Amino acid sequence: MNIQSVMVGAIGTLLLSGCASVQLGDPALSASLKKFEKNGEKAQIYVCRDSRTFGMAIRPDIELDGKVIATVARSTFAYAEVMPGTHTLVAKSMEHDSKVSFTVKPGEQRFFQTWISLGILSGWGLIEEVDQAKGQSCVTDGELVESAKS
Repeated sequence: MNIQSVMVGAIGTLLLSGCASVQLGDPALSASLKKFEKNGEKAQIYVCRDSRTFGMAIRPDIELDGKVIATVARSTFAYAEVMPGTHTLVAKSMEHDSKVSFTVKPGEQRFFQTWISLGILSGWGLIEEVDQAKGQSCVTDGELVESAKS
């Protein structure tokens, strides 16, 4: 078997595999978070994954300041509240970690999106900050995932 056969097989698996599931969070909390009501003391962090089909079987872990807060699949979002200051989000996949650092103020809402791009053996989980309109649209179309237990 040559490298081209391996690559074609890996790409085919990424594109055609079934949707990987994650544990969904409380539906009432999900609906409440989609109202985007601000919290006066803490900042609110939304990390969304849209419904793109590429890499749908890959579920990156989302870390906030070195702790896993959730695992996201297609059409899901994670949520966290943080104290004002500088923080780091990481989308961790088998082959690649994508990081973004940011600074928040009290009551601020920040939106981040993660997606899967082509890697060598597996897809890479990537993450970036998005504007409020795009972030709220992605969150509204998704479902809250269960927060990771500390």
